[in-house]
Amino acid sequence: MKKFKKDYILKDAEILTIRTPELGDEQDLIDQMKLVDSETRFLAREEGEFGFTLEQERDFIKNCLEDENRLFLLAEVKGRIIGNCSVGLISNNKRYLHRATMGIAVCKEYWNKSIGGKLMQECINWCKEKGLEQLELEVVTQNIRAISMYKRFGFKIQGIKKHALKYGDGTYADEFHMILFLENDQEHSMINGVNHITFAVSDLEKSLEFYVDLLGLTLVGKWNHGAYLLAGNQWIALNVDGSIIEESKSDYSHVAFNILSTDFYKMKDKLENAGIKEFKLNSSEGESFYFLDPDGHKLELHYNNLEDRLKWARENNWSSFEFNEG
Repeated sequence: MKKFKKDYILKDAEILTIRTPELGDEQDLIDQMKLVDSETRFLAREEGEFGFTLEQERDFIKNCLEDENRLFLLAEVKGRIIGNCSVGLISNNKRYLHRATMGIAVCKEYWNKSIGGKLMQECINWCKEKGLEQLELEVVTQNIRAISMYKRFGFKIQGIKKHALKYGDGTYADEFHMILFLENDQEHSMINGVNHITFAVSDLEKSLEFYVDLLGLTLVGKWNHGAYLLAGNQWIALNVDGSIIEESKSDYSHVAFNILSTDFYKMKDKLENAGIKEFKLNSSEGESFYFLDPDGHKLELHYNNLEDRLKWARENNWSSFEFNEG
């Protein structure tokens, strides 16, 4: 399993780290699994059934790290493991090598913070990198919150398993079998959301008063000619641009569409082959393609996120950039 680590900023400005496990995570992972078993009826075990010892958990982590046909990730906040996900081949038999299955478990305290969605996206990315054709999962039919998320990613219900779970009180739960088909480009939209929005401004401090003090956006950091904000999970950038005073259409304001790194060049080639005009060459960290729609509105394809940009700023000592640690 290839080593992986990525940071995200949550709605409340907490830092979420998604990473592969390490030897030493054993006890924290055991604690997390025991906790989630006690918080929901939608997982496979009754409370108290998770019985791995430290040695067994250590062996599990070792096996995950050595298995190229599986990805196991941890979600960590403030040094505490609060979630995990696993994705891997259903079987090593040749007739099954196009299929993967997955599961996610997040502590209740961290529900509704889009953590499950971030874990899901990494599972999908792994499947695409492996050239797999479909990703499958099973979910209790009453788990409406999870089903809604899966559908947003393109999963479809393919069947139902009656009485899949039997609880200690003698009642039953049915499960949906859901599949996300990956092999056909026409099965999904390569554009999967808005990456960030940049506004050209003439007066940075005046704009910060408006967006932060008046509208209540979160200031993440600023430098001499701009600032990064969060509106919920949405990355907003302010960029000082003198041309906005003289000619509004020549300024840097644009909307950036989010796209998977594996789809970036495919979509870029598609736009260029269609004769779409590029209005700016990329000079920022990460890959970007700037283009115009038929009415001249400025758009961008971009697959790195705010965390990648902030990491780049730290590592490259971005001149005049100040991190807002509050």
